Amino acid sequence: MSYDLYDRVLGCLLAAGMGDGIGAPTEGLSQDEIAAEYGKAVETFEDGSQHFYSLGNDVAEVTDDASQMYEMAKEIVSCGGVMAAARAVVRWSESYPKYYPRNAGPTTSLVIEDLKNGADPIVAGMQGRRYGRGTSNGASMRVAAAGLTAVGDREKAIANAVAMSRPTHGTQHAFSGACAIACGVTEALKEDADVLSIVQACLYGARRGEEIGLATARRASAARCAASSALLPPRCRTRICPRHSTPSNTRSETALPFRRASPRQSPFSWRRTAMWKRPSSAGRTSAETPTPSPAWRGCLRAHTGARR
Repeated sequence: MSYDLYDRVLGCLLAAGMGDGIGAPTEGLSQDEIAAEYGKAVETFEDGSQHFYSLGNDVAEVTDDASQMYEMAKEIVSCGGVMAAARAVVRWSESYPKYYPRNAGPTTSLVIEDLKNGADPIVAGMQGRRYGRGTSNGASMRVAAAGLTAVGDREKAIANAVAMSRPTHGTQHAFSGACAIACGVTEALKEDADVLSIVQACLYGARRGEEIGLATARRASAARCAASSALLPPRCRTRICPRHSTPSNTRSETALPFRRASPRQSPFSWRRTAMWKRPSSAGRTSAETPTPSPAWRGCLRAHTGARR
């Protein structure tokens, strides 16, 4: 198959819309509830018109996810920047009465009214004092255009993603997620991209997004250890620091992955250390002295340049 950039851009937007349409009828449902409702795992378009998050929707109709992504893409292509992202969010709320406020997330729903009342987008996006505000997934779900407008340029994709996130999700967690997706998208547009290179780009974006957020956005607290350990093989999860809950921008890019990382470092530094460190087994059970699998060694080696 010949390389066609237009086809890849269109495929990204179209696939996101299809995923939204397939997933809408089961949003918020457990596996047992999905099985009870549909009798199987949902792998194609289903009628979700009676489901809360897709109430009254046609089969395969999108929700706030794809519609916000579309509005954001139009503004970013047009001029870009934080103000453009703010306009896109407000325009979405005014253009899709079926989805707003019903489908607006916990962060977006709060910020939209502030923006309509003339709030500074950067200030509005950094407001806290509400559970989950600024740490939900809205920034990531609509950020595809940040990568689509920066073919093969991770730093530009990151800058775009941060600008798109600031008006609503001004925290290090949101920046991290949005930049991960943006970098993955821009890498996927390259002719020689493969699964490994895309994963590497996502990890790079996640680290850089968190760094930028810690330095320039509101530092939001969250279950950082649990989130970081989700990326580890089960045997390695016990090595995540139980005290690592305070964000810090003291992560060192040059920290060796063989020595114990400080709990004050970024969870990404801790994760690399946790997976590679081989402590003495004296006085510990096998579960407490995990041995990374060859596959994880290879992935980390490729990503960090580490050698054993």
